[in-house]
Amino acid sequence: MKNVLRIILLLALLFIGSKVLFSDFSLEKPENKTMAVVKK
Repeated sequence: MKNVLRIILLLALLFIGSKVLFSDFSLEKPENKTMAVVKK
C-alpha cells in the first residue's frame, strides 16, 4: 500500500506542477519566445 500511495502522491505533484507551469507559460505567451529562440 505504501508504494501505491507514493505513486499517487507523485502523480498528484506532477499534475499540480504541470498545471502551474502551463498557467505561467500561458501568461507569458511562450510561442513568441520559442520562435525567437528557434530563429536565432
